[in-house]
Amino acid sequence: MNRSVEGAAMQWVHPETTVRRYELRVAGEPAGLLEWGEEGSRARGAYGEETFLFQRFGFLDPHVVVRDGEGKQVARFDPAGGTGGVLTLIIGRHFRWYSNSWRAEWGWLDVGENDAIRFRRSFDVEEKREGSVEIVNDAATHGQTPLLVMLGWYLIIMSSEPVATEW
Repeated sequence: MNRSVEGAAMQWVHPETTVRRYELRVAGEPAGLLEWGEEGSRARGAYGEETFLFQRFGFLDPHVVVRDGEGKQVARFDPAGGTGGVLTLIIGRHFRWYSNSWRAEWGWLDVGENDAIRFRRSFDVEEKREGSVEIVNDAATHGQTPLLVMLGWYLIIMSSEPVATEW
């Protein structure tokens, strides 16, 4: 993202309930996309010029590998029990994921444990998986906002699917 989105209204929408495809809208305008193939955990996210590929691996050591549009690994997410996990970027930065599924709230914390991005799931239409994104501290993400917004929604959707493992 080339501009600050702190304070902008960001929304994940699920236009077609039969398709695993979600649109990110900023101030009501289409800005990004997260979509899966026919089955499995492999998904592609795009926001502006940035593209990410996400895939969950492992049974005994579950984790998500994040690749850029060229297929190079840029990060790895390791879940920690049912309440969150840690994202480690290849460049050495870390973010902590937290979840409160009872309240339908999730988010990323920076290394200082400060809120960076928050997600809130909407249950207006039961079969749709939609929600809001709040950039709490754009500076805390240091250019990682597109990745965090895409990966966060990927984790929320994957954890809500019937075959999801306990994270």
